[in-house]
Amino acid sequence: MAQSGLDLKIAAPGLALVNSLGNLGGFVSPTLFGYLKDTTGSTNGGLYTLSAASVLAVVGVAFVRHTNRGERAGSGGEVAVTGEPVVGEAR
Repeated sequence: MAQSGLDLKIAAPGLALVNSLGNLGGFVSPTLFGYLKDTTGSTNGGLYTLSAASVLAVVGVAFVRHTNRGERAGSGGEVAVTGEPVVGEAR
């Protein structure tokens, strides 16, 4: 996660959320893989499940990146508090 694009108030909770999800995935994935292997007698079910989870993650990241593109604070034509145009803006 790029920390430069985050506000300092959001950086720590955001990184904690990413770390928590990673730790949760580190527990759930092997457990689910083992359960599917024991249930079906083959590792194919576990591999298909992990592949599907990876594809869903890629689609989710692509969706989030697409919807948040260009919505950064300060990207519009701003006016100073005094009513004067911002430096570099035509008068």
